Amino acid sequence: MSEKRYPLSGIKVVDLSTVVAAPTAAELLCAFGADVVKVETLEGDGQRFLGSFQLPAHDECNPLYTVQNSNKKHVAANLKTDEGKVMLHKLLADADIFLTNIRTAGLERLGLDYETLKEKYPKLIYAHFSGYGPVGPNKDDPGYDSTVFWLRGGMTADWNVEGVSYPFNPTYAFGDTVTASSFFAGILLALQGRDKYGEGTKVESSLYSSGLWCNGQGVVMTQFGRKTLNPDPAMTTNPCNGYYLCGDGVWFNICNVKSYDIDVLRISEVLGIRDQVESDERFLTEKGLVENGCGGELRAKFEAAFRTKPAAEWKKLFQKISMPCDVAVRTNSICKDEQAIVNGYVEEVTYQDGTKVMMPVPPMFLSNYDRREPKAAGRIGEDTDEVLAGIGYSADEIAALKEAGVIK
Repeated sequence: MSEKRYPLSGIKVVDLSTVVAAPTAAELLCAFGADVVKVETLEGDGQRFLGSFQLPAHDECNPLYTVQNSNKKHVAANLKTDEGKVMLHKLLADADIFLTNIRTAGLERLGLDYETLKEKYPKLIYAHFSGYGPVGPNKDDPGYDSTVFWLRGGMTADWNVEGVSYPFNPTYAFGDTVTASSFFAGILLALQGRDKYGEGTKVESSLYSSGLWCNGQGVVMTQFGRKTLNPDPAMTTNPCNGYYLCGDGVWFNICNVKSYDIDVLRISEVLGIRDQVESDERFLTEKGLVENGCGGELRAKFEAAFRTKPAAEWKKLFQKISMPCDVAVRTNSICKDEQAIVNGYVEEVTYQDGTKVMMPVPPMFLSNYDRREPKAAGRIGEDTDEVLAGIGYSADEIAALKEAGVIK
């Protein structure tokens, strides 16, 4: 077997972050070969325990925690002690990246603020993640993806039918994971810059900046005639784009790829109602549809047609004319989806207790380089002894620190 080739091999990362967004960026670095030491409190990252109400969350099986922390080395330490601070600085002495989402005031109390560390370690890349950004009235506020990314980013208010439907409630950590990719990209840029100019830098990203970036089209659109993004409850503007409930009660979406004037007949042909559309001049052009305000009438015809067949059958028919479309699948079916499995988008992880989980993997694939396979994440402090021995601590010194409650 040929030796694995990881693009980030040799890069050392100290990961002092919790929950999802920042640890995910560290996980992306780790997946592509970086040596990542995750430093937790003696009690452990809170993410370890968040799954307990809906899935396993214990030492022998913790799938939710694994998503962000596979292949990292886990150290548990009390950084509020002098000995804990000394240990962390020994880790930082030859690190390439320090990654954290501790709020600025807390970092200053620990002597881990950027100004302090850049003087001690001028080549260190200091990657700091926050909720709202480093300055401004909200800079010290706590932030989660459900509050900052979705609420402050504009999506929660504008992705529901106003006054009718309950606010859109996204999957846990969805915005965190999206944001992590941008943070990861910023860190890679810093590595490239250091190779070119020989010095470290501070990398900053936040849930707020990512929310605005992801909602960028909306941020621009609503500065002109359209003041909200709330969907039309009847979805009458262009029936060739939108969601339709099929005969089996499953939602289906079509997105016309050409102009309305061309696709309205192509779609109505597949639906078996071309004669109804072709015989009414109001439906034949986008201009006519708008001027006559008859989008609702056409949509009603489409809706009735879609209810005559199951979603999977409609998908096959629209695929034949290369119309972008798909069926709204349940998330719990993805672990068995052939398309996901054959492309390696999910991989099986076996936990210590024998549980098997199909684990999503980083969505980047390089033909000439490898990525680490996901594996069950380590326990709290699982690698403390090994990591400390690697930075010069003797077995007696490690035992003494454990006895004193500095490490676990």
